[in-house]
Amino acid sequence: MHNEYSTAFEGLVEHINLGNFSLPFWLLNFAELCAALTNKDAHHDAEVEILGEAVVAAKKRYAQTTAGRVRKTAEVQRTITVDTPIPFRLSDVTAYIDDELGKLDRTRLALPYRRLKTQIESLVSDQRYNFMFGSLTVRDTMTEVLSRLFRIPNEGRPITVVDLSTAPAEILDVIISVISRLAFDLAVWSNGAVPMLLVCEEAHRYAPSGDASFAPTRQALSRIAKEGRKYSLSLALVTQRPSELDATILSQCGTAIALRLSSERDQEVIRANTYEGMIDMLDFLALLGDREAIVLGQGVSMPMRIKFDALGRGNVPKNMNAGFSKAWKTQKLERYALDAIVTRWRNGGNE
Repeated sequence: MHNEYSTAFEGLVEHINLGNFSLPFWLLNFAELCAALTNKDAHHDAEVEILGEAVVAAKKRYAQTTAGRVRKTAEVQRTITVDTPIPFRLSDVTAYIDDELGKLDRTRLALPYRRLKTQIESLVSDQRYNFMFGSLTVRDTMTEVLSRLFRIPNEGRPITVVDLSTAPAEILDVIISVISRLAFDLAVWSNGAVPMLLVCEEAHRYAPSGDASFAPTRQALSRIAKEGRKYSLSLALVTQRPSELDATILSQCGTAIALRLSSERDQEVIRANTYEGMIDMLDFLALLGDREAIVLGQGVSMPMRIKFDALGRGNVPKNMNAGFSKAWKTQKLERYALDAIVTRWRNGGNE
């Protein structure tokens, strides 16, 4: 979330950010598409219905143009649903909306159509969303996306670090939902042939407690926690505030590695997931030193206190910014540097 892993795991990492990676919009399932393209107001249900019809029509039209290489048109048309992971063109979606608009007489009924079309056009024209909506041509790159994202083959770099520090806040949950869902679906359809560990840093930001969080992300992570092990897929949630994590997802995590926790609320979450006879050990949570932790759950035969090895400065995550104290002591920003910042800001992190 903060681009702190760009220097970690030297030589073993594929670095992905929104400037060097394309996550095509057509890989989104319908719930994720609705989150990205519809408005949460009185017209939401109408926009969802329109979008569903438009997406199915667009997918069938794209499949029809490539059916000669794949299979017969009739078979393609019969098997396509709104969640079928095949390409489609946004231009076909807007064309469908325009066609339906031409059949309407009353302005009030046309409003959801116009708003949906406007939202699609604004996302396509916004450079911050180029990684998802910016491609001028649509082609089937699903294999390439999965290959790079999940390191198949790993080519000596078995770790992928996905930097979302420049992701627009309004679509961050959609990105995380897509990656989590693709990880699970790949694990299922490969029959567990691709063992993976999905590590979610700052997990409380996108799997928080309460009902206000993004439902598709919570559902995807919860499914991995409940069923992923059957398909060689594991989930690690990393947070400094376990009390702010979704309780359902947290309850499905079989092993806890607790480093120093000073908050009583956070300590109570750990206590609630351990054996009654071992609760006294957790009194040390606030007193643990650097790299010390208490491990409990299915990963160990009994709760124990451990100390991690020192990895060295070159192999650990680090803040790539100037640092709080250093920034105040050396505060100096030239006008040309500010121009470059504004350019990156507008372009979603791209130069």
